[in-house]
Amino acid sequence: MQASLGLFSVMNYGTRSFEGVSRNEQDFSIYETEIYDIDYKNFTFSSGIHFKLGWNWIQKKNYSIRQTSSFAFEIYKEQIEFELTDIGNGDSAQFGNYGGSSMVDVGYRQFAVNSHIGFVSTQELIFLRNFENISVGGGISFTVRSRNDRGFNKNLSGAYIPNSTILYFGNYETKQLGLVFHIEKQMNRSMVYLNLNQQFFTTKKEKGGKYFEEGETLHPISHNMDFRFPLLIQFGGSLQFAKNKK
Repeated sequence: MQASLGLFSVMNYGTRSFEGVSRNEQDFSIYETEIYDIDYKNFTFSSGIHFKLGWNWIQKKNYSIRQTSSFAFEIYKEQIEFELTDIGNGDSAQFGNYGGSSMVDVGYRQFAVNSHIGFVSTQELIFLRNFENISVGGGISFTVRSRNDRGFNKNLSGAYIPNSTILYFGNYETKQLGLVFHIEKQMNRSMVYLNLNQQFFTTKKEKGGKYFEEGETLHPISHNMDFRFPLLIQFGGSLQFAKNKK
């Protein structure tokens, strides 16, 4: 059995646009109905730490089969660009008199930045080819990621940021399958390792927050992680407490 501790990062790349994201708000928007296209900044890296436990179900001289369970937290920063594409019937919302609102019409484009803490839980099953002091292999994983909202100022230097409903702790959740590449170097009962986990299939597609009520539309400013396919990076060290018999 191994206990591991190390650095953790999520790399988001190759993101896609989301067309026709709608927002229907009577009180905290400029128009009663607003429709947006949104896009995410590519190649963002988070920073954090992870803790992992692993055990070898099969331990042979030339190969091993290992299961691991890990938990990580990350500090992330995301940048979102959004464009207003439709204002519906054009009726103003009840309290939609924000500074700069007269400049907000179809074609209005702005950026929003969100920085907060996320949590990641991963189960892996990997096959390792053992060489002298080095093992290399790969396998499959199941990962649950959770991130949160932060409030955006709707009147920052005259910029209208269409987000008033803040979803707090653990409200955006994504469940995905991943392909794992793993390499490690053994030093007696300790080791150092690099683990790359590429997410490739979303098992739970959930637009927006997981606690939205039925019929709630997707907010223009959200993580939409169900449509993101990130690379999870772990680098750290392990201490082995016991060995399976060969």
